[in-house]
Amino acid sequence: MAGASRFSGRIGLVNLAAILNGRGNRWTREHEWVAEVPAYNTLPGWSEERVRRLFSELLDSGLVGQTPGQYPMVTLTELGKEVLAGRRNVEVTLPPEPVPMLVADAAAADPDLFERLRRWRAEVARRDGVPAYVIFHDRTLTALAARRPVTLADLETVPGVGPAKLARYGPDLLQVLG
Repeated sequence: MAGASRFSGRIGLVNLAAILNGRGNRWTREHEWVAEVPAYNTLPGWSEERVRRLFSELLDSGLVGQTPGQYPMVTLTELGKEVLAGRRNVEVTLPPEPVPMLVADAAAADPDLFERLRRWRAEVARRDGVPAYVIFHDRTLTALAARRPVTLADLETVPGVGPAKLARYGPDLLQVLG
C-alpha cells in the first residue's frame, strides 16, 4: 500500500507490481530512480499472478482503487490512507504462493497414482480433442502424485494448476486423487 501511496494515480498496476517485486520492465528501466523508492523490491520473488491477486484483494477491500479509462492508474483510497497510517485495520486474505515443483516431488510421487492421472488426462484429451499436454504436463501430474492435494485450495498451489484449469478440471481431478 505504501507503493500505491507513493505513486497514487500516476502509475498502473503492471508497473507498480514491477517496482514492488524489483522486476525490470521497460518502464522501470527507463525510470532508474524507482530503485531508490522505499517500496522497491518489497515483494521479492512474488509472481505477477500473486501480485495481481493481492491488488484484487486490496481493491475488493476498498483500500486501493483504479482510475477510469483505457490505462487505469492505481490510487490509494481514504480507507487505504487510514490503514497505512495505522488508524484502521482491515484484514486481507491471500492464497499462498504456489510452491514450485522440487526434485523431491519426483522422488515422492506415487507411481500408481501418476499412471491413474495419466490415464485420466488421456481420456479428457480424447474427449476434448486436444493433446494431453494441453490438459496438464507430466511435471504437473508428478507434483499431484507427490503432494496428493485433497481440496481445491490445495490443488491451486500445485504448479501448472491455474484458475482456469482449477475451475475446469478441479473436481474431477480430486476424484482421481481420492
